[in-house]
Amino acid sequence: MALPAVFGEWVAWDPARLGELRRALVQAQAGITPGRYLRRCAVFAAGAGVAAGVAGFLAAGYLWLPELSLHIYNVFSIRPPAVDAAGLSSTAIRLLVALLFLLIGTWAGWRAAWAYPAVRARLRSGKITLTMHHAVAYMYAMRQGGAELPDIIRSLASHPEIYGEIAREFKRIVRDTEYFGDDLITAIRSLRNTTPSEKLKDFLEDLLAVIESGGDVSAFLASRIRLYQDTARFDQRQYLTTLQLVAESYVTVFVAGPLFLIIVMVVLGMLGSNAVFQLSLVGYAFIPAGSLIFILIVWFLGIREERPSRYRSMTELAVFAAVPLRAADADDANTGRLKAYDRQKRLFAVLKNPFGSFVLSPARTFAVTVPCALAYTAMTVYSVLAGGYGDYAVGIIDDHLVIAALFILAPYAFFSGLASRRAAGIEAGIPDFLDRLGSMNRVGLTLAQSIEVLVRSNLGVISTEIRRIQRDIDWGATVADALVRFEERVHTLAIARTVTLITRATRMSGNIGDVLAIAAGDAKMNMALKRDRLSEMVVYTAIIYLAFLVFVFVIIIIDIRFLTLLEGLSAGGTAAAGTGIGLSAVPVYAIRQILFHTCILQAFFSGIIAGQMGEGSVRAGVKHAAVMMLVALIGFAVFI
Repeated sequence: MALPAVFGEWVAWDPARLGELRRALVQAQAGITPGRYLRRCAVFAAGAGVAAGVAGFLAAGYLWLPELSLHIYNVFSIRPPAVDAAGLSSTAIRLLVALLFLLIGTWAGWRAAWAYPAVRARLRSGKITLTMHHAVAYMYAMRQGGAELPDIIRSLASHPEIYGEIAREFKRIVRDTEYFGDDLITAIRSLRNTTPSEKLKDFLEDLLAVIESGGDVSAFLASRIRLYQDTARFDQRQYLTTLQLVAESYVTVFVAGPLFLIIVMVVLGMLGSNAVFQLSLVGYAFIPAGSLIFILIVWFLGIREERPSRYRSMTELAVFAAVPLRAADADDANTGRLKAYDRQKRLFAVLKNPFGSFVLSPARTFAVTVPCALAYTAMTVYSVLAGGYGDYAVGIIDDHLVIAALFILAPYAFFSGLASRRAAGIEAGIPDFLDRLGSMNRVGLTLAQSIEVLVRSNLGVISTEIRRIQRDIDWGATVADALVRFEERVHTLAIARTVTLITRATRMSGNIGDVLAIAAGDAKMNMALKRDRLSEMVVYTAIIYLAFLVFVFVIIIIDIRFLTLLEGLSAGGTAAAGTGIGLSAVPVYAIRQILFHTCILQAFFSGIIAGQMGEGSVRAGVKHAAVMMLVALIGFAVFI
């Protein structure tokens, strides 16, 4: 598709920039041509400009331009041109401001849209770098199992849900060889020239050299495993440095910043009719919007707990496709009974062991807690409205809404924490489990026999899962199927990598002792990186807690020492000395409610960000959010 006419001359004038854009789109895997993307850039820039223009027009209504008096002596007697500002109407001024905002918004939107592919490519590069040692370990294990390089690349590319961006990069090799007709060396060279990761580029260059020279691919992959495992800590530290900068920025801008603004507004006398509006902007707009931006930033950085997915393929037997079927009423009735029995069986399993079902799936708590919270809220609203509390009804309902929210968050956080500790305990036992499996396999035992021996061993939390694996094997499942079911029960990325590696290797050979040793080494490295990340980020989790406690403490002090005194003075209709503002007009109760809401919103978002940074998961942040909300509620209930 041809480029739009508006961009034609610009592209002809600077084709290098179009080449940069095309390269960035390929590296970001945007799946769009430069011409079409430039159209989207134009539409986005126009939309951003219109939005900025409307915002500027509205904001200009609140614009106040003071008369400036410069205290610098005009030595050269330079006189600025006279401007008759009185001749300009307020509408004209607002239109000029809107035009200025329109131009700035359009330019900023165009620049942001132009830079987006490059930013996305850099983010992909970081994710590829962090998973290189996992992917190379998988390739080496497949090679040790007897697979050829095209099959290894195809197998790795089929698991993007486990190996992430590097698997998506290898998908391009599979595409070029299977659909575009390129040979393997040409496809690898093409990926080398377009990948955003310098580390992957170096790996592919060395791999090409080994292939073209007829070298030993297994020895090459083994050396790269050791190299990438040695540099994995350094790569993660660079990522954590970026995350630490984000954490410090959040604490400074969206915890200390709103606190400073609140102190300025309340203590320095910005009260009256504008106080409610100004504090509402801080509490209901600035804190939530800024916190959501930081949550997205941390999410885009890629340091988060991934939830792997496994897709099963099914083969439909068409042997009896030509046989005519005769429907009968009894068949429909029996099918309905079977479906009803399956539903009842699942329900009875949950009722028989609700605690265990909640640990396996913490989201099931919402089926119980959400109806209870809604019923509690409805009863509270009815009681307050029937009690005739007047202006204080909103404040009373607010407290109970927070309690209802805690009804929902606290059980989920509790069972989510139990599930996380269970998964962490299982992951901690994986390296020892794989080492023992590999040792037994090397002395001649099959994988099934090795698991049967390990059932009698005590490996900690993972021992229960080993017994379940053995039970599945006893009931006729293959070892691969039993391991896949184990992965689905635990459902973590580390377990998914290990199970995928073992199941692929068992399909090629029964002697997989070396493969298990590789998997054990990869699991040990993964645990070491996770411990390093937790030890680094627990400090910033503590900083977020301390910053929030200071936030709540200062808000309570402002209420006790200032708003309470102001409320007592306003009861007598006193005027603020030297200001002429009647204190009876100060909406102290409304300000107090806004401060309470601000603390609750700050608690929720600070908790979510603390979980993201400390444990790489929004789900882990729910428990921090519940704790902080409880602290804010108790603080206001006890001291105010």
